[in-house]
Amino acid sequence: MSALNPEAGAPAVLPRAAWWAHAYNAINTLCWGIVTGVPMQLFLKDLHAAGTVIGVLVAIPSFTQLLQLWVGPLADRLGYRRFALFGWAWRIAIVLALVPLVLARDWLVEQGVPPVALVVAVLVLLVAFNALRTVSNSAFLPWYSVIIPEPVRGRFLARENIAGTLGGMGVALISWAFFLWNPPGVYALLFGIAALFGVLAIACVDRFPPPPPPLPREQVEKAQVSWRTLMTRPFTAQLTLNLLWALAMSASGVCWVGVLRDVGHCDASVPAILPMVGAWTALLLLPLVGRVVDHTGNRPALGVAAILASTHLALWALLAWGLLPFGWPALILIQTFAACGGALFGLASQRLLMSVVPAEQRGQGFAFHGVVCGVAGGLFPIAWGALFDFLTVHGWTRGEGYAILYGITAVIGFGVVLLVRRLPDPGAHRMRDFLRIVIHDVRDVLASLRPTRS
Repeated sequence: MSALNPEAGAPAVLPRAAWWAHAYNAINTLCWGIVTGVPMQLFLKDLHAAGTVIGVLVAIPSFTQLLQLWVGPLADRLGYRRFALFGWAWRIAIVLALVPLVLARDWLVEQGVPPVALVVAVLVLLVAFNALRTVSNSAFLPWYSVIIPEPVRGRFLARENIAGTLGGMGVALISWAFFLWNPPGVYALLFGIAALFGVLAIACVDRFPPPPPPLPREQVEKAQVSWRTLMTRPFTAQLTLNLLWALAMSASGVCWVGVLRDVGHCDASVPAILPMVGAWTALLLLPLVGRVVDHTGNRPALGVAAILASTHLALWALLAWGLLPFGWPALILIQTFAACGGALFGLASQRLLMSVVPAEQRGQGFAFHGVVCGVAGGLFPIAWGALFDFLTVHGWTRGEGYAILYGITAVIGFGVVLLVRRLPDPGAHRMRDFLRIVIHDVRDVLASLRPTRS
């Protein structure tokens, strides 16, 4: 028996069509994960691309979020389905354009084409791919806000995160298998598979429930008279919370591989396999907490997430400084805190955002939020990297530099806990209620796994 009261909560089931959204999310992750992830980085490395080029590759998705300022309102006016399918059709075309370019790489080099020209051509295609990804993505969150009732959004977003995690694991397994096999034209085969995933994604989108008819042009323009109408207290509080979270978590993205290599002297297999610990932890956690968030509200989940993530940052700081013994027990503990905190925050934060954006400004509101967080997500890692370089140049060891950055971000993370306490979230329960229900449900799951005596 669950700790939730079925009579006081949300409907027991989600719309059946939600499964198509989950299938889309997993397949979408498989597509863009291949095109912009490790396979593309390795291909550019084969072209002798500099580290700066790899940095540009990582930053492209964040900076193309700026396009949402223009395409978000258009999604409201032209229709979500039309926008999503338009973006996806052209994304597939871009991926297919990569295949002959990759296959002709050696021939082009033999004809005197410098590798840097090929790198530039690939980056141009990737900018186009990510721009079109922004176009199609501008439709989905407003669309979901319409077709998924608010009382079951926590469960929906939990399953969405599970689908995305499975897609990311699929990218890792497909890439690992193909590079282990290493057939001729391995990169072209991978990008061709990504295009196939794009076709499957369109098939999933076509099965979504129909969105409402596009808003009249006059209504959209009236709702967009001023960006100030978006700046309500709930919206600005949620945006501030996401920015502080991104500020803290982006430092970990800059540092964690460095700690493994420079402090722990690990080989490349450790940073390759360690994220899988977090993926499995998230897969086990999310099915339990989705419906709990629907019952208790967003604020308690956000508070627990901030505590877990801040603890993970503090543990990294201790590990980098040498105060925590370096080994698999410490790494698994750190990654478990990180995965649980990240999964909880992503679910509750997105659920909160879907409730604070006015209905007539969905496209504009989600676009503005995505742009601000996207640009911040591109700039914050650069700032943390510059601070780390400054510390190492001025006499600190690399381990001490990592520890200082992690210590600063742990303080920021615990500041997020204080901000969550003041977050507008009518009807939210206390944090202890959230933890009590989760612990109760975990006990129920463990009890159900015990063998029964005959």
